[in-house]
Amino acid sequence: MTEFTIGNICKEVQRIRFDLENEEIASAMKRCDDLDQLLYDIEEGKYSLVVE
Repeated sequence: MTEFTIGNICKEVQRIRFDLENEEIASAMKRCDDLDQLLYDIEEGKYSLVVE
């Protein structure tokens, strides 16, 4: 099973912020959608979240 950490999620939030600061709205929206899907998949048990 693929594992993700809080750090992985934080890095993606930073990428979204960077896109927004650079007015890359389409990229930020895509990243938000992907992050939302990832969190849903973690909740559904498709991936696991490791808290270190």
